[in-house]
Amino acid sequence: MDANREILDTFVRTREKTVELVETIPDDWLSRTAEGEDHSLGCLLQHIASANARWIYRIKNDSGELITPTDGLPKSEIIQMMKETCEQIVAFFSKEGAIEKTFNFTLQGGKKCQLTGLWCLLYLMQHEVHHRGKVVLALRQWGAKDIPFMPYKGWE
Repeated sequence: MDANREILDTFVRTREKTVELVETIPDDWLSRTAEGEDHSLGCLLQHIASANARWIYRIKNDSGELITPTDGLPKSEIIQMMKETCEQIVAFFSKEGAIEKTFNFTLQGGKKCQLTGLWCLLYLMQHEVHHRGKVVLALRQWGAKDIPFMPYKGWE
C-alpha cells in the first residue's frame, strides 16, 4: 500500500474510533466540564472537528465560515460534524499530490511559514489523539467503565 494512503487511512480510522467513543457518552455529560478544562466535553469534541475545517480553510486560503464550538449541541450533530470534517480532509488529501504539496500559512501573530500537506495531516491526527485522550480522562474520572479501545489496523 502507498505510504501516503496508509497515513490517510489511519487518520480515518482514528476519527472512526473517536466517533465510536462519542456514541458511548451519555447526553447529559456533554455539558460537563472536566477539572482543569475551560470548556465542556461537548465543546472539546466539536473542537476536534473544527480543527479539521480550520486547516482546510487555511490550506485553500478560503475565507469561508469556520465552526465555532458551542454548548448545548446534541450528540448527533457533534457526530455529524466529525464525519463531515473527516470527509473534507479525505477528499482534499486524496487528490493527486496534495500530501506532498507545500502550503503557505500565516500563523497567529502574523508569522509566515510553509508546511507540507503531510505535516498538516499528521498534525491533525496528533491533535485529535491529544484531545481524545482528554475526553477519555474526563470520562474515567466521572466513572465511565466501557471506553472503546483504539486499536489500529491489524491489532483487532
